[in-house]
Amino acid sequence: MKLNTDKLDEMTGDDIKALRQHLGQTQTEFAKTMNSTLVTVGRWERNEIAITGPAARLAQLLAALRPAIELLHSD
Repeated sequence: MKLNTDKLDEMTGDDIKALRQHLGQTQTEFAKTMNSTLVTVGRWERNEIAITGPAARLAQLLAALRPAIELLHSD
């Protein structure tokens, strides 16, 4: 699954899941990164609730930093 960075203000559950997977994190780890809960991350990924407020901004920042993250993880 590929993260769509064209509409970061409207991140979908698929976008959140793609970001989490790109970071190489489990839902539990991603919940800690986002200062959230495992239940909330699951609900975001299933589009049961929208990611909003500071969590949305943090997710957008993490998505924007993807090239830097890739550089840190490359050999």
